Amino acid sequence: MMTFTEADGLKAQYGPGKRRVTPPRRKPAAEDRMPPETEASLLAKVTQTARAYGFLVAHTHDSRHSESGFPDLLMVHPATGRLIFAELKKDDGVVETLEQRWRKGKKGLSQQEWLDALGRSKAEVYVWRPRDQDAIEKTLKGPN
Repeated sequence: MMTFTEADGLKAQYGPGKRRVTPPRRKPAAEDRMPPETEASLLAKVTQTARAYGFLVAHTHDSRHSESGFPDLLMVHPATGRLIFAELKKDDGVVETLEQRWRKGKKGLSQQEWLDALGRSKAEVYVWRPRDQDAIEKTLKGPN
């Protein structure tokens, strides 16, 4: 018969006729209890932050009637002329490529094509995820 101590994190003995060993229950950490942030909640936070720093913000609410692949947000600062395009994704979200669009039988430009083309312009182009919130704030705040 094997005996496990409290230090092992187990509360029972395991052997013939004994109950099964189970680890003690732990309280889930706060991040375990929180649902993952959605693109919609990230959109609301980015929009609010951008407006707080003086940006005009444009977002197409129904992308079914827009150019495929166009970034989620277009932001321009009227005083500085900064132009920012941002594609928002969940932490595990992926930027859609042309090949992925074709596999799904979709036509039109992919998100990656738009981001690449805009990246060649003088505009700032970003893909932001919930984990990037500090960088988003710093970017929108701009140079001191």
